[in-house]
Amino acid sequence: MSGIHIRIQARCIFANYGELPAKKIWSWGVDSDGLDWRKALSDNDSAYVEVQGGLFRNQETYAFLEPRQAIKFSEYWMPVRGIGGITRANLNGVLYLNREGSSLAIGFNANQTIPGAIVIVSSDRNPVLRENVDLAPDRTWSRKVVLPDAGRKYTAEIRDRSGLVVMRHTEGEYDWTPANEIKIGPQQRHRVPPPESRSEDDWLQLGTNQELNGALLAALDTYKQLLQKFPDSYSGLKAAGRLCAQLLHFDEAARYLQSVHERNTTDAEVAYYLALAYEGLADYTKARTTFEVAYRLPSWRVAAALKLGEIAARSKDFISAKEYLKEALRAVPDDLRTVEELAAVERAAGDSGARSFAQEQFQRFPLSYFLRNELGAVDMQQLANDESRIIRVAAEYMRLGMYDAALPVLSRNYSSPLEGQSEPGASSANGDPMLAYYRAYCREKIGQTATADYAAAAKLSTTYIFPSSAEDLLVLREALHVNASDANAHYLLGTLYFSKGMTDQALAEWKSSQEPKARSRCSMPAWALRCCMKKMILRERWRPLNEESTRIRRTRPCMPGPTRRSAC
Repeated sequence: MSGIHIRIQARCIFANYGELPAKKIWSWGVDSDGLDWRKALSDNDSAYVEVQGGLFRNQETYAFLEPRQAIKFSEYWMPVRGIGGITRANLNGVLYLNREGSSLAIGFNANQTIPGAIVIVSSDRNPVLRENVDLAPDRTWSRKVVLPDAGRKYTAEIRDRSGLVVMRHTEGEYDWTPANEIKIGPQQRHRVPPPESRSEDDWLQLGTNQELNGALLAALDTYKQLLQKFPDSYSGLKAAGRLCAQLLHFDEAARYLQSVHERNTTDAEVAYYLALAYEGLADYTKARTTFEVAYRLPSWRVAAALKLGEIAARSKDFISAKEYLKEALRAVPDDLRTVEELAAVERAAGDSGARSFAQEQFQRFPLSYFLRNELGAVDMQQLANDESRIIRVAAEYMRLGMYDAALPVLSRNYSSPLEGQSEPGASSANGDPMLAYYRAYCREKIGQTATADYAAAAKLSTTYIFPSSAEDLLVLREALHVNASDANAHYLLGTLYFSKGMTDQALAEWKSSQEPKARSRCSMPAWALRCCMKKMILRERWRPLNEESTRIRRTRPCMPGPTRRSAC
């Protein structure tokens, strides 16, 4: 990389304490394994250290973001040159104070030009130095001040020409927790009692922690165990229903959430996730009316407005769709999905300012493939580098009922992905069976014949294809409705079910993919059967599955790996 090279002695990382109160310093350590990382991560065997600000007390503490919520924060990496160290920093610059005998050495790196700055060194408001100086990022300011009483604390202060304080520090005084309030060593932590002794709150806390750590299937199992012990638990039913909706267990979600919604119709969170379940069950009338319940309450108004806008757009009620999406955008102006969908709805409604709005938003979100598509400025290569980008754009149009706009996105002849810009071993998007299934689904929705696309999808390789979204579920179920003998569709639907913890459904689909009339290029993985077997309760089901797993392992290729096994 060419440019101006400045010798930097250090870097100071600054974050506003109100936004990021916690700070982390982490390294690989100095044991043999840690020293190996020096070779892997540097050219000269230097150490690797992470310095970072955080929202919470430590790296293991997490919190939820609700739908359409976002948190923004900033860290600033500032160069430190020629001042000897770091004592205090803010966005104006970095200050260093150091006692040298009876003198106080002061150094300051300015991050911006401060003409006519005033530097004051004082003790008990009695100045020992007052100097006017022009400060700038391209030069370091330093002074050595002889102190009249070395036993006293001194304060260094920098003001701008109007008198506003730019930087102030008193020796030995820092904004941190007093040492006598800090407990070092192992920290006390709450331990969840054994299952037979757990209270309702214990079960809920355990499930919440599992969710926060990404163990969604374990969390769902925890909530179900809670309900076995406390079947009328409002919080338990709500947690299980919400998580079922997220995992696409729409039948279960509706069952759990209907009862709690009847008990409390003012719980907007319950209404929102119950509406998601109804939408997943294709009961769009109930979905709309239940989203409206969430929309009427402020905490979930934005999330419900987006969903109501999508439902209105699918009904070609573009006036209502625009009203809902604009309402959401006013509350969360940086929500990209809302911006993209509003641009598409305005175009579909024939608004004269639709293109101007899309261009304006593209200036704000230049990485949006959806807005590029709206403006006819498609980056074909970037889409080709990751076929999931193509599906995401198409799925967004599908949520709006704009199948005629989704179809061209899915029908282009994409080039091969570029090395270094895609996953290792990635193949052309044209060979992804999910693109063909999506294409067939969209053709059916606009009244075209989809026979050729379904036939193509049934012959393409399913290697490294992992369907997981609600739209994936929709198109795969439709593919099997059209052709119940499509082995690829059975296999991919089984993979989706398995990733969501629906073991019995996954086994049924994988078994169907192995039927003689359905056999195709998909390979039923032995690792998947073994994982499913661990979930089986009835002993009599174990032996035939084990025999089937052994037979398939001998005759078909298996692609094991951490990503595939993680659903276990």
